Amino acid sequence: MHDALFDKGLISFDENGKILISSKLDKNELKLMNIDKGSNIKINSEEQIEFLKYHRKKYFP
Repeated sequence: MHDALFDKGLISFDENGKILISSKLDKNELKLMNIDKGSNIKINSEEQIEFLKYHRKKYFP
């Protein structure tokens, strides 16, 4: 589920790995999709940081 949301630009992550959630998703949708506003991913490289930066600029509103 999270991969699909990421691919559609409905979620992304900041440079620290904290989840960013599109305002297009409401509270009920977040609950149904088990999206936690406190979620984080581990950033392992500068390449990941650059990719997430690109993703936020190109796909995330």
